[in-house]
Amino acid sequence: MNYIKSYLFCIFCFTLLVSQDVMEGWIIYTPQIGGGGGGNNGATTYLKNESGNTIKTWDHARGAASMPYLLPDSSFIYPYRVQNPTMNSGGVGGGIQYINWDGDVL
Repeated sequence: MNYIKSYLFCIFCFTLLVSQDVMEGWIIYTPQIGGGGGGNNGATTYLKNESGNTIKTWDHARGAASMPYLLPDSSFIYPYRVQNPTMNSGGVGGGIQYINWDGDVL
């Protein structure tokens, strides 16, 4: 019985490791600075290729509430933390911006 559990655990770990590979394409992220939700001190979103080279950056007045979402037309959705949010954990945020390649909020 322990053999079966060990075998299943190994398969689970292997599957988890394999699923963590970087997919082909671009990587977009906004590092969270400070406490939960990214704080209110601004942030920078980075677009990188799979080699780690920075393709583009965008600066924001508000910290990230979660991850940005890159869209097929190279625009992206940026969830940000509003000033004085009603909660400080979990679903913290409160605002979203739709931003084009040039950094214009649409």
